[in-house]
Amino acid sequence: MEEQTPERFSEDASQYNNQLTFEEMNLSRPILKAITALGFKEPTPIQKACVPVGLLGRDLCACAATGTGTGMILLLLFCFI
Repeated sequence: MEEQTPERFSEDASQYNNQLTFEEMNLSRPILKAITALGFKEPTPIQKACVPVGLLGRDLCACAATGTGTGMILLLLFCFI
């Protein structure tokens, strides 16, 4: 009897577009204006990896050091719910 490979319920998002900008993330104009007003220039690596996945409606489980922009990911994605 051949052994079956278990179904995967996750994927590795460590291969992300390092050149991605906030403008390329398909965010609304008001969100982009708010990001600019708050002084953010470019997304951090955790934001580049997670925001596009979250905008697709997928669940996220990510880990990053405090101060790397994880809180902003939550705020951005909550604006789209």
